Amino acid sequence: MLASVVSLVGSIGCTEALKLLVGAVDRINRGMIWVDVWDNSFEKVQGSQASSECPACGQGHYEFLDAKQGTHTTS
Repeated sequence: MLASVVSLVGSIGCTEALKLLVGAVDRINRGMIWVDVWDNSFEKVQGSQASSECPACGQGHYEFLDAKQGTHTTS
């Protein structure tokens, strides 16, 4: 059953990437897809609008992507 989930998620991700490549940005899924392969059910959940107060989605500040704190590894 795990293989079917991996295959399904990979297919959805690939399709979304193809939408970007062909310029169909109006068709890109902006929500979250809930998949239950046991019950064969799919649900699309829409997120809320980006807040202008949010540092990441409203103001475009991605402090963790800048790696100002350096990198950390564990062993």
